[in-house]
Amino acid sequence: MKSCFATVCFHGKKTISKRGNEKRETAFLEVMSKINQLTSQPQAIIFPGGFFYLSQHIGHLSFKDRKQVIEASSIGEVCQKGLNLLNTPLPGPLLVVGIDSPKKARQGCSADNGDQLCVAFDNTGVIGIGRKIFPDDYELFDYVAYAGDFREPTRVVQLPDGRKAVLCACYDMFGIAESPEHPTKRTKNIKYVGEGNVFVADTDEPGHAEARDGLVREWADMLKRENVSVGLAAIHQFDLPGRDLYWQRHGIAVASASLNGGLALGAAHFVERLPEANKSTLAAVGVPQSHLDDGLNRKHHAMKPIESLHIETPNGSALIRTF
Repeated sequence: MKSCFATVCFHGKKTISKRGNEKRETAFLEVMSKINQLTSQPQAIIFPGGFFYLSQHIGHLSFKDRKQVIEASSIGEVCQKGLNLLNTPLPGPLLVVGIDSPKKARQGCSADNGDQLCVAFDNTGVIGIGRKIFPDDYELFDYVAYAGDFREPTRVVQLPDGRKAVLCACYDMFGIAESPEHPTKRTKNIKYVGEGNVFVADTDEPGHAEARDGLVREWADMLKRENVSVGLAAIHQFDLPGRDLYWQRHGIAVASASLNGGLALGAAHFVERLPEANKSTLAAVGVPQSHLDDGLNRKHHAMKPIESLHIETPNGSALIRTF
C-alpha cells in the first residue's frame, strides 16, 4: 500500500465556542473511521483551521506548557481516539488539526485576538504546534504574534517518510515565502509581538520594524536550517468553492515554489457547500521558483487528488481527498 497525504474539508463554519466541540468531536471520529477505506495509506491527515475550540488561551506559554494544556483537554483525548481508529501498517501517521481559542486581554492593544493553532499529533500526543505569526488584514490591531513562534523548531515536524513539514496556521502558509529582503504586507501586518506576558515590539514604539524584521529573518532561517520541504496549512474557511483561488495562487502555489517545488497542502471549511473532488484542491507540488516573480500573472498550479471520499454524518459532511 502506497503512502499519501489526506486533507479533510468540512461543510460549515469554524468552531467558535467550547459548546460547539461536542458535535464536532463526534463528526471527527466518524470521519477518521472512514480513512481506512482509502486505497492509499495517509502518512498525514490535515483538518481545517478552527476545527476545534480550546477554552484556554495558550499563546503566551512555552511549547511544553501548550502541549500539556492541549493533551489534558477533551480535544487531546478525541484526537488520540481518532488516531487509534486507523488501521495502518505504516509507522506514526500524523494528525494535523486547527484549534482556536478565546481572546486574552492585553495592555497596549484592544486584545490578543485568540490563538490560531495548527497542531500535529502522533500516537504519543502533541508533537508540534504552529501558532499564527502572520496576521490577516482584519487582525491588524488586535492580534499578538509571539516571538518564539518565529524560531520554535517544534512547529516543524518530521513525516513518516523522513521529510520535514512546517505547520501553518492559516495565513502562515503565505509567510513561507517571506523574508526581510523581500517583505510583503504579511510582514507589515505584524503590529504586536509578545514574549510571554510582555510586549517586545509594538507598532507605535521606536525600533518596531527592526525587531519585526529580525523575527521574520529568524523564521526564514529556521525553514532553511530545518530543510523544510512540505507546508501543511489548517485554513479557516471560505464561503464557497472558487473563493479560494487567491489562496491557491498566492498562498499554496507560492509556498510550493518557495520550498523548491515542495508539497503544499491545505484543508478548510466551506460554509455553503463542499467543492467537487477535483475543484478547490488547495494543493500544489513542483511549482517553479519563477512563480514567485509572476505577481498578478501567477497560475494556479493546482494539484489533483488521487482519490476522494464524500462523508455524510449526522454532525456534518466532509470531503476527504488524498494526494
